[in-house]
Amino acid sequence: MIDFADEAQKSLAGYRERLASAQSPEDRTFFQNAVREAMPIVLVPGLNCSTALYAEQVPALWRFGPVQIADHTRDDSMVAIATRILDAAPPRFALAGLSMGGYIALEIARQAPDRVLKLALLDTGARADNPEQRARYEAWLNEPPTDLKPRVVPLRRGPQKEE
Repeated sequence: MIDFADEAQKSLAGYRERLASAQSPEDRTFFQNAVREAMPIVLVPGLNCSTALYAEQVPALWRFGPVQIADHTRDDSMVAIATRILDAAPPRFALAGLSMGGYIALEIARQAPDRVLKLALLDTGARADNPEQRARYEAWLNEPPTDLKPRVVPLRRGPQKEE
């Protein structure tokens, strides 16, 4: 994961340098707003999704502040995953989670409501999974559907083999 404090400071320092050398009033206004409004963003992928899920969004989101894609693959419970993400996250941040990442995002917001400035839940729910959903997720962990294999990375197995 990105060292957020370091990356945030580098990003803000870069904006401040550009502000100091900005020639036009429009450029000065843009960089003044960027320095004032910069907000770190933490993105949480869904089940069996890798950081590649957000590859298209990261460049656009950096306009608003440094972006971190959370690692949700190391722990066995939502509480533990959320705790690990919080340990690596900046003091205050915007948070977005997709699908299972939304469940994790809700747990992060529960654990540290004062640190989560904005919350986006994408294609997710706020209720616990029923037994049928839980069984489906467990099946995915063991063997993702073949039509999705090129786009997902299993959480609890080694790297996928090329087919």
